[in-house]
Amino acid sequence: MPPSSISSRGRGGLSREKSAVEWFESIGYERHIVIKALEATTGDRGKAGHLMQRLADGKGMPDNEPGVWTEVDDANLKKVSEMDLDQEHVAPDPMRQKIEWAKGAKRKLEAKHGVEGCEKRIVFLINLEKQLQAKARVKKGDWKKQLLG
Repeated sequence: MPPSSISSRGRGGLSREKSAVEWFESIGYERHIVIKALEATTGDRGKAGHLMQRLADGKGMPDNEPGVWTEVDDANLKKVSEMDLDQEHVAPDPMRQKIEWAKGAKRKLEAKHGVEGCEKRIVFLINLEKQLQAKARVKKGDWKKQLLG
């Protein structure tokens, strides 16, 4: 299992950290596989390493492996997290059906990934979305407006 970062000596003896992406690339994995595996495993480098090998071998993303989040898992987690599951008793009929579906989806996600895994995934996805939005603002030049505002 690779460490979270690998130190190397730079000029003047100062330590420089390699990111997990750089580290996995340095041992031969393609960048798109590294990123896909790290994102799917919520940044868990141990699980990501196993997933990278699986993807590099052409086996594809597993559907039922704890800690490996599929697109369907993420979509269901997002839907579940947006619903107030305690409002079933006062919700109109169509909403009750959605709440029942969400409760079932939540049970399945928690059975696969654990309660803590689901909570970590929500935080991970929120942070990932913030990073993507920040990169988009920089690309568009909107960051200048915020700074110079």
